[in-house]
Amino acid sequence: MKTITTHYIDGAFVESHGREVMDIIKPTNGQVIGQVTLGDEEDSVTDTSRSRRHQQHDR
Repeated sequence: MKTITTHYIDGAFVESHGREVMDIIKPTNGQVIGQVTLGDEEDSVTDTSRSRRHQQHDR
């Protein structure tokens, strides 16, 4: 079973700072097929600040 520990932010995969993990469930049979590390507040702040930078640049 694979565990995804990165998030795609600003054109690159970066390691999550979060510690909470959630199962990825196949909807056709309910089987757990993997896990993903959830982002935390630090991940959210990083993503938001980078998004704002791009929006300001595009104006």
